Amino acid sequence: RRPSTKFVSIKTVDQQQLMALHKVRERLVGNRTALVNQIRALLHEIGIVIPQGIAWVRRELPLLIAPDDMRLSAAFKQLFTAMHEELRELDTRVGELEKQLVSMAKADEDCTRLMRIPGVGVLTATAVTAHMGNARHFKNGRQFAACLGLTPREYSSGGKQKLLGISKRGNAYIRKLLIQGARSLWLFWQYKQPQEDRRAQWMQEVAMRRGKFVAIVAQANKTARILWNVLAKSEEYRQDYSIA
Repeated sequence: RRPSTKFVSIKTVDQQQLMALHKVRERLVGNRTALVNQIRALLHEIGIVIPQGIAWVRRELPLLIAPDDMRLSAAFKQLFTAMHEELRELDTRVGELEKQLVSMAKADEDCTRLMRIPGVGVLTATAVTAHMGNARHFKNGRQFAACLGLTPREYSSGGKQKLLGISKRGNAYIRKLLIQGARSLWLFWQYKQPQEDRRAQWMQEVAMRRGKFVAIVAQANKTARILWNVLAKSEEYRQDYSIA
């Protein structure tokens, strides 16, 4: 009765295990980010400023709680020592989950092929494999990009077509991973790759017309389509995918 309805494919046990690892890791990373922000905020209140970034906290906090450092009182040192131990515990737990994801990705043929795509690492490959399942469930790569919210949102009326920004619907986690991967490609092609690289030239042209951030999202959209091609056709990644 509803031929246009799109149905979700049933997840296998392996897919559910992969997504469970991703969800637990994402929660722990969020807790770690909140802890780092609280450490920086509490230190800022007493006049000690640590630059933004978890690497700075890992570097500066052990120096502040050292016995020979006199910038903190004994009570503060006890408090921040406990927070430092909590941070190290979260780092350990996140690292263990990432090792599991790496081992599962190496054992999976689809993940191995996906990781050969520029801008796709272990997290993106395993998350896409767990989310997509049978790639032929999607008609084409654009459908897969649309299910991730990476296609333009349409607002048309009276025969006039008007395209807005991306819809941001669907799986926000994979969309975030793809955009982060596209951002790393932007930085790599901006400073490392020669100007003769056609993929870098395409991204530069989009950035000149629409801006850097639009170019990054456009690259994420293209990466999503490449992911579908590699999985649906059981092919190896080819460079001409990126310049099509």
